[in-house]
Amino acid sequence: MKRVRSRPAPSFSVYIIVFVVLLPMCLAIAACASVPLRSMPSLARIDFPTTDLAALRVAVSLPTELQPLDKEMRLTAQVKLGDSVPETETFELERVLGAAEEALIAQRLQLGQRLHAYRVSSDDVQRLVLFRDRAVERKESSGQQNASLSIGISPKVCAKRSLDNTRLPFTTYLKTSETGSYVQLTRSMDIRQIDETSDLINAIQPCEATYL
Repeated sequence: MKRVRSRPAPSFSVYIIVFVVLLPMCLAIAACASVPLRSMPSLARIDFPTTDLAALRVAVSLPTELQPLDKEMRLTAQVKLGDSVPETETFELERVLGAAEEALIAQRLQLGQRLHAYRVSSDDVQRLVLFRDRAVERKESSGQQNASLSIGISPKVCAKRSLDNTRLPFTTYLKTSETGSYVQLTRSMDIRQIDETSDLINAIQPCEATYL
């Protein structure tokens, strides 16, 4: 019988929150998003305490009516140890375009959407590594077993033209050194369904009134 070597448990409970929202306050709402079952095995391989953060990529496929505001793209990382106050830091994101992105862009264009892919800016990668390593050290020194690491993005978007009552579906992706390719996190969710108590559509400004 072939013996299977057990893997050590990860240092943190990891919550991957990659969601297109219109306002920064929507980060918590993203936790309610449903991850496709076929993505779960790939996501389970990610070990954020050791992953290559320079290889981290996030992407969103949007209707052609919407355009992300690149200068306001941010990644938020939050660490919580037990009942302590969470430690949160924000990092700048920048556009990325390589072979993996081009293949996904072509695929989404066939569905009438445009893909926008990002990585942590070169200036902020090392700061994110230090934040992650400091969190691991804090957990080990405290002996706290109840620890979590949340990674999320909360970009703003503008409207290229008037938005009617049609659906505005979007799909989100994550790519790490462990997955090797983009993994779907959410699929064809309607922006209007993110938070039915908020008028998110009217919060989107025309692109002419913003900057790209």
